Amino acid sequence: MRLDTGFRDRFLTALVFAALTCVCWGPAHAGSTHLAQQSVNEGLEISKTMPNSDQEARCYIRALELDPEHASAHFNLAYVLDAQAMKHWRGRETAWEDINKLYKALVHYAQSIRLDPSRSAACENVLRIAALVLDTPTKRPADLYALRTNLSICFEAAGRGGNRDVSCGQPAQILILKIEKQLDKLKGARPNRALLSAEQISSCLNRNFTRGASPYKGPRIPLTIHFEVNKATIRSESASQLREVALAIKGAQLANNIILIEGHADSQGPSAYNLELSKRRANSVKRYLVSFLGVSGRRIEIRAYGESRPLVPNDTRDHQAINRRVEFVNMDKLSNFQTKLNSRKRSGDVDPYDYLY
Repeated sequence: MRLDTGFRDRFLTALVFAALTCVCWGPAHAGSTHLAQQSVNEGLEISKTMPNSDQEARCYIRALELDPEHASAHFNLAYVLDAQAMKHWRGRETAWEDINKLYKALVHYAQSIRLDPSRSAACENVLRIAALVLDTPTKRPADLYALRTNLSICFEAAGRGGNRDVSCGQPAQILILKIEKQLDKLKGARPNRALLSAEQISSCLNRNFTRGASPYKGPRIPLTIHFEVNKATIRSESASQLREVALAIKGAQLANNIILIEGHADSQGPSAYNLELSKRRANSVKRYLVSFLGVSGRRIEIRAYGESRPLVPNDTRDHQAINRRVEFVNMDKLSNFQTKLNSRKRSGDVDPYDYLY
């Protein structure tokens, strides 16, 4: 349910946060925080006569420009965007811009609880928005990656606050699992465990992306590359597969293409750690291909996604092992396809698969 904390509670929270930040940070940051708090106070003053107005929102936006880590500004901006979107919420007939506001509110609520884990109202609103977007049919399919990312922030903040089992941590975990099951259905993919030949890899990475289909039916291959536990060191059993990958990249079929290496992780441990580990592992694969197998470093790009883009739900050890993977993508084909999708998103013409690319 929506929690209306009221002007007084919002104002008191803002004052407490301002006092704490001035104590904890140095003079330069304290100065920007003080100016940001002035903008927050202006917004709260405006809310007395024009609550949840664009004028109020601009004050909080200005505060975040001065201090991007201002928890109260994040919360109050989210509150305004949330109220504006919910005022016009009509399910399937809701305007595209109002749904955009709801997603923006979700981000700012999540950031406010990341900065201040005691903000139970922010956590409950993250849960409410995520459930609403997941369960209500709209013309805009749910952006499952965005929902999962912000729920994960909420889940981890609940743990830092020591109340994971009694407040929003457990409900957030349930929603995350629901999202991961939906992603599994849309993607319909598993990492290849059998050795793939260079010819098979070349053939796969030359497929075209097709709108309305899983990205894994296009030029993308998930592979299980084995690493030492919690390290980026490639284990010897993956050497033969990486040799085939190198042969494919250097072959005639892919000679003019840039290859993207994506690093992915399971959800065990903090998301920031998983992101860094997936980055180190993707870089390790690139170094191996370049240093030992003669692939040009200029033809390889790296991206790390940590736990944010699972193939399957992180509900069993076997599924977690599947999510610990490296994916190879034909970057030229991906870039061209994403350009087309971005124009469709701006026009509101999207399908559930479009947010997977």
